[in-house]
Amino acid sequence: MLVAPPMLPSPALNSLIRSLFDARVARIELAIREPRVPADSGDVIFQLPLEVLRETDQGPASGALRKARLHMHLSGRGARLAADGKWLDLRPGATELDAQLALLRRAYPRERMITIGLADDVLYQQLVDLLRAVIGGPQRRFEVAAWRPAAAAPPLEPVAKAIAAEERRLQRRAELGGDTARAALQQPFPLAAGDQPRLEALARQLLRCLPELETPLAPGERVLVALRFDEGRLAEVTAQKPRTRVPADRLAALQTCAETETRGFRLREHRDVIRSEVVLVAR
Repeated sequence: MLVAPPMLPSPALNSLIRSLFDARVARIELAIREPRVPADSGDVIFQLPLEVLRETDQGPASGALRKARLHMHLSGRGARLAADGKWLDLRPGATELDAQLALLRRAYPRERMITIGLADDVLYQQLVDLLRAVIGGPQRRFEVAAWRPAAAAPPLEPVAKAIAAEERRLQRRAELGGDTARAALQQPFPLAAGDQPRLEALARQLLRCLPELETPLAPGERVLVALRFDEGRLAEVTAQKPRTRVPADRLAALQTCAETETRGFRLREHRDVIRSEVVLVAR
């Protein structure tokens, strides 16, 4: 557990966390004191865990962290976020960062992990505030934050056109993953009592794949995912082309997402061949 003065200078913080890295510490836990509610009931101490990801680490957890699609670089000037390796603009203030994190959660609803790079001029209070925004509080936007020292820093002179294009892409994803999205089933007959609600839950789960299209859809436009069950096992998943023209790589991304989200699903009370279609509507 790491306890330090809030305004610990950046050279001291840098030296401290590098020492922990050299000691092969797997997790750094920052201790935070917060007032209880109501205000006169004392304080509470809670922890903000920061995993440490080394490039030589093995195992499923390290592998999953290396595949994380979201990354953040924190410097003395503020935080910069990258999605799928593409950098967004600097967010120096807490309010701006919080708004961008909320947008990221809608744009990448399947992502539960984020990696973090730290510049040499970061203050301890900055790191605390960042972790509180990412994995703290009641909203808890991500389940895991991991410090990745080997991660590349963003370019010193960002290209405005590239940043603008990335922000538009992020906005398109967020619109597809918004609260107005809904899922339904097209099936020849309702399944037995135990399987029907499970299939309906699976359909709602596939809503998390809609942002992979990264293409604006017309209001009410449907995206179909065909399911075929054989002896209870999900034997085939097919994401069908919507009316709107979607690039082939984005349709392939939707297909991959649908296969991942449905992997291992089985019907418990049906053994005959059953076909159903999941209907996804973004708005």
